[in-house]
Amino acid sequence: MWSGEYVEQTLNDAIQSIPVDDKAKKVLAKKLHGANYDGDVRNLQVIGGMDEAQAQEWAYLIQEAAVWDNFRQLLMGAPTGCNDPEHILDLIRGAMVVEETTKITVVPADKG
Repeated sequence: MWSGEYVEQTLNDAIQSIPVDDKAKKVLAKKLHGANYDGDVRNLQVIGGMDEAQAQEWAYLIQEAAVWDNFRQLLMGAPTGCNDPEHILDLIRGAMVVEETTKITVVPADKG
């Protein structure tokens, strides 16, 4: 969470953004859960009519959206006042300090 490498999109929103017809979206909504990447890829290929590369990209997005949904569900059990995802992310970012420094090494030249 600290690195910001996540998708702020619900699973349902991710499924609704898949470029397939409404009938396929309805079926995919029942099949895609983000827990089984290979199964999601197969379902996107069979139901969504996608090639393997497209299906893999969408399955990855579905997986990321499922993680976001799980994160939001965890917040529901947080103490009062701490169930706002943006507030929690601010706390996470504020708790981490990363320093980058340049490391220089001096090595004597060969005498020879």
